[in-house]
Amino acid sequence: LFILGENWDDASPWLKGDQFDSVMNYEFTYPVWHLLSQAPEHKDFGVASFKNSISRLLVSYPKNVAVNLFNLLDSHDTSRLRTILSDDDRLVKLAFALQMSFGGSPSVYYGSEIGLFGHHDGNRQCMVWSEEEQNTNLKNHVKRLIELRHKYEAFKCIDLNFLNVDDANVLIYEKVSNNQKVYFVYNFEN
Repeated sequence: LFILGENWDDASPWLKGDQFDSVMNYEFTYPVWHLLSQAPEHKDFGVASFKNSISRLLVSYPKNVAVNLFNLLDSHDTSRLRTILSDDDRLVKLAFALQMSFGGSPSVYYGSEIGLFGHHDGNRQCMVWSEEEQNTNLKNHVKRLIELRHKYEAFKCIDLNFLNVDDANVLIYEKVSNNQKVYFVYNFEN
């Protein structure tokens, strides 16, 4: 039995082993939105703020809880990722790379992997099953990230080590597992 809570804030009080096993981890979602979105309500983060938010998240929950956190980029209660990121494939791909390289359990809201869009409750349209109508480039990117996550255990590790760089538009971190070291390098320049 696995109990997943829909909680939008710090869920520590509910994750002590007697209520929920996991929550929808919007504490991961929001920093990704704020880092990548060009929308005025989200465009207030740089790489340093993202690193601070993620570091705070990583020390907020015990590791036995963090491995189960339901890491999402969008949901039935939010605008679609593609909408939040101004229909920019490059930013959507970066968001999925951040998600798939983060510890816990990545959750892809149906259709986000093929480029569905929509604002808030307008995001609940039917799944597009026709491949001709799907963004297959985005779908293949997500599939490749999932393959890498399965192949390299380091993708799933909770611990990550941010590496300092002088460029405010570059994010680098390393993850280590079973003598396996993987570096993640993100360039947020156009």
